[in-house]
Amino acid sequence: MCNQLAQQGFNICIVSRNEAKIKEKLAEINAKHPDVQTKCVAADLGKLTTIAQYKALVAEHLNDIDIGYLALNAGIGISKIFDKADDSVVEDVMVLNGLHVVYLAKALLPQMLKRETRSAIVITSSVASYLPLVGGSVYSATKALERLFGVSLHYETRHKIDVLVYTPGYVNTKLLDDGKGKRTESALRCEPEDGVRAMHKDLVRGRPTSCGSIKHSLTMMLVNSSIVQYFLLNASPKKQADEKKRESEESSIKEPLIN
Repeated sequence: MCNQLAQQGFNICIVSRNEAKIKEKLAEINAKHPDVQTKCVAADLGKLTTIAQYKALVAEHLNDIDIGYLALNAGIGISKIFDKADDSVVEDVMVLNGLHVVYLAKALLPQMLKRETRSAIVITSSVASYLPLVGGSVYSATKALERLFGVSLHYETRHKIDVLVYTPGYVNTKLLDDGKGKRTESALRCEPEDGVRAMHKDLVRGRPTSCGSIKHSLTMMLVNSSIVQYFLLNASPKKQADEKKRESEESSIKEPLIN
């Protein structure tokens, strides 16, 4: 996403918890686009739980920036039967996936509405926002929160801001890693740059939501199928058996994946 924006002449500011990774990514962007200005803001959004904390973050680091494009993209993914999931992990998913989207938008919206020209906000949700998931109840619930919030915001601010909710399916990122060095394979998986490129076309068209890649449009058709939903929801016994087997094999708790 950042590379495509830099290619169009946008300056880039990345807010994330890992300062070293931010600087590495910004260095890659500067190498390809030397005229683009970049800024690094190290902040753990998973630890911010109030709008006041987000407003303080904005006042310290972002208040003087002319924001033409805001990507609310931070997220965490887990696959765990709800009653087996650690309390701390459930809290992390709720805070990062849910609160950061609503609270950061609340903190930044006033200065974006004051711009003379239009702005854009892209909220990264998921195809999981459209269906309940056995083993992913908290994740799908937070993604539904993001989607419904974003679509509502689209209509509330469409006089000045283009808001789009991006609901991709399988994307070739570390969120598909199983923790053992393997990545989930799927014929409907797409590369991040392809999905983002297609999503941006829908943003220009003024649409409130976008699956991005044509592969993910097909995924959406599948998840809306009653047969597919029946299979997913009735996978509970197998999912629970897999959970017990994995718990017996693991000697330590698997860390959640952050992007």
